[in-house]
Amino acid sequence: MTHATAGSPPSLIGDRTIFEIALPVTFTSADDRVRTFAIELCRRWSIPLRLIYVSDSIEPSIPQLEDLAAHIRRRHEALTVKTSHVYGHDAAVGICSTVFPRSLVLMPTDHADEWKMKGSVAEIVVMSAGVPVLLFGPNVGTFRPGADIVVGLDGSASAEAVLPAALGLAQAFDAQLWLVQVVPVGVDDEINVDIATYIQDQAAVIEIPHHRTGWELIHSNNPVSALASFAEARNASMILAGARGRTDPHRQSMGSISMGLVSTGTVPVLTLAV
Repeated sequence: MTHATAGSPPSLIGDRTIFEIALPVTFTSADDRVRTFAIELCRRWSIPLRLIYVSDSIEPSIPQLEDLAAHIRRRHEALTVKTSHVYGHDAAVGICSTVFPRSLVLMPTDHADEWKMKGSVAEIVVMSAGVPVLLFGPNVGTFRPGADIVVGLDGSASAEAVLPAALGLAQAFDAQLWLVQVVPVGVDDEINVDIATYIQDQAAVIEIPHHRTGWELIHSNNPVSALASFAEARNASMILAGARGRTDPHRQSMGSISMGLVSTGTVPVLTLAV
């Protein structure tokens, strides 16, 4: 994995250094809370911003899309802004068809399902795009690059798959990592010790030079609330969670928890599908 430095784009999957921010747009108010963050990351990392619009129009150019790109260019002259208009009736399929392997997708969602139902555009993009997706739920306020980064673990390979991305982001933002596992209330002491040892081992493996990687074991029967509360208490910039795409009755995995965090949490959630 390529090690990022503060101000340079990270590699989130293997050696795939992020080379653009992909921003799906819908021309609704939901776009507003994400666009500022997308521009900030592009400027911080000196990479292009690509606006993606999916519609059933066969016109090669969409005036509203080009007007938005021109507006951003006028306000940020050093920023490279590209546009992609995808013809189609399915927004999720259209988005997935046009992202590049080294894209980081930022998108808002007001319909993350908190494991109650499947099929939101956001969840389909997470499971199908093959790239990291940073989701902004309806309660996200200020994005704080450089603040702590929280990683949700549950002992699974899919949860651990986000650790390299977490390390890359922590280095790129010069931020501290927190590895957090939520354990149901009533678990016996021997299992608690085993879980604590596991989290400490993971923290030791990915510890950043000159930075301490913290870890926390939280007892709660509500992993979504526990992780969201921990991130809020730390004023974290984001939460990272793997996604497995499990279906009911087994949806309460890190995949379903990640969508619950998007739905209810106050910080963005970066997801990687495994």
